[in-house]
Amino acid sequence: MREEVNCSKNREKKKGMVAFDLDHTLLDHKKGAITSSSLEAIERLKENGYLVVLASGRNMYDRYSYDYLKEIAPHALVQMNGTKVLLDPLEKQEVLMHSVMSKDLLERLIRFGKEHHIALGTAIEDRDYFTEEEQVVQYDLNFVQESDRNFAPVEELLQEEVSALCYCGGVEGA
Repeated sequence: MREEVNCSKNREKKKGMVAFDLDHTLLDHKKGAITSSSLEAIERLKENGYLVVLASGRNMYDRYSYDYLKEIAPHALVQMNGTKVLLDPLEKQEVLMHSVMSKDLLERLIRFGKEHHIALGTAIEDRDYFTEEEQVVQYDLNFVQESDRNFAPVEELLQEEVSALCYCGGVEGA
């Protein structure tokens, strides 16, 4: 399913657009924080009339990412690997494009993950829906040195609108 919304024509004209990724670009994973030099550069771009866009594979509204979204305060957001695009993501949240996975595809991916012992899933609000929960915890410990997941049965994802799933593991399973 694809939802599109027309953009308002009464927008302030910008000099240009600059897009940033979060993980391993703005975010220092060892410190768990966005570098101060990155935040300063973003503010200078805004002050100089540039449209700042955050582009991330993450769902920036989940509990692991929302604080970073607030800190960056971009003019626009491309999230979940391009499946959802918003203007003014902290206030109006004007959706320009949103693609949602079919229930059939989602069900097949969940089954594939379980059959092949591959950690697939997503976080929605304060719940984490994954196959192979132990692998997800290990991935978190390796990647961010902590894990405080609130797992729910992965089958409950079939009741949600899901745009993208993430894979938690190494290149050998990808």
